[in-house]
Amino acid sequence: MTSAREVMALSPGVVMARAPWAAPYSTAVCGPRPPRKAESLNVDLSISYDIGDHVTLSFEGINLTDQVDERWINSERQNNLNYEHTGREFVFGARYRF
Repeated sequence: MTSAREVMALSPGVVMARAPWAAPYSTAVCGPRPPRKAESLNVDLSISYDIGDHVTLSFEGINLTDQVDERWINSERQNNLNYEHTGREFVFGARYRF
């Protein structure tokens, strides 16, 4: 797996982007054609911003490239073993510190 990560600290906030890429790989060792996982590139983004001394707002975007988790029983014919599509996820948050 190859991964790129960038973090920028901008007072009073933080921006972090992450983009892991994985080439197709075997998920188990069984038989002449082991189960394989498809190649994938996932991009995630996280932003937080301090408002004053007590409040922090945050945003996270997960799987922004909308990748699926796809695994095959036979890598030549690509018989489907598992296919999950969670879609993109967006999370907004607020934190108050006493």
